[in-house]
Amino acid sequence: MKLKPSARRDLQGIADKQSVACLRISADHIFLYANAEKGFSGSVLYRDLGLHPYRQYPGFTETEHAPMVSLTREQLAHLQADHLFVTFDKWHTQAPGAERDILADPVWSALPAVRNQHVYEVDFLTWMNNGMIANTKKLEQVVQALG
Repeated sequence: MKLKPSARRDLQGIADKQSVACLRISADHIFLYANAEKGFSGSVLYRDLGLHPYRQYPGFTETEHAPMVSLTREQLAHLQADHLFVTFDKWHTQAPGAERDILADPVWSALPAVRNQHVYEVDFLTWMNNGMIANTKKLEQVVQALG
């Protein structure tokens, strides 16, 4: 993907000092996307924009090859990322809105990004797809949120 020359430069201050995580939350699962080479969001966040992925949580290994890693609520409690991009997966639930139940959980409220109002809800279909149009939209959303 070809970037506007200023996009990466505009985010350099954040990339140098702060970490970014992308979470996919459903009623049953919490997935962390922290791989720059695999997955729907990592290539834009970590490779194209040069942002620092958050990888410091119990159970993560540097040799992780999966595009995403499943987190328990206990592991989520240790997520100290400075910024969170969050998409809600409503395809895996029987009850409308169940994917958002996590928002009422004290674990969620205690996260530093939540306390600092650095949580950005993003569109599921855009962020869980690849391609020029989806990646351009991701880029625009990241720059708007962090720029």
